[in-house]
Amino acid sequence: MTYDEYVKKAKSIGTMGELPEYYHTIDDQQLLTPNEISGIVGVHEETVRRWIRSGKLPAKGFAHYTIIGIELKRFLFQKDKKKLPV
Repeated sequence: MTYDEYVKKAKSIGTMGELPEYYHTIDDQQLLTPNEISGIVGVHEETVRRWIRSGKLPAKGFAHYTIIGIELKRFLFQKDKKKLPV
């Protein structure tokens, strides 16, 4: 299941509260830096950069990465979905 599929299903049954809090604080169109993401998610900034370099987390830029909020949510969902009831 993808993040987009989960959101659609969760809204229909009223379980959006099951997502970790950081999903609710990230705007879909928001541009984020690895430093901001590390603070939101609670991982080291270098971990975020590894996700980007490995191609797991889509980002714009080369030396100064920016990540769109919805892309971050989609990436994090792949890591978090095992913990969700849907």
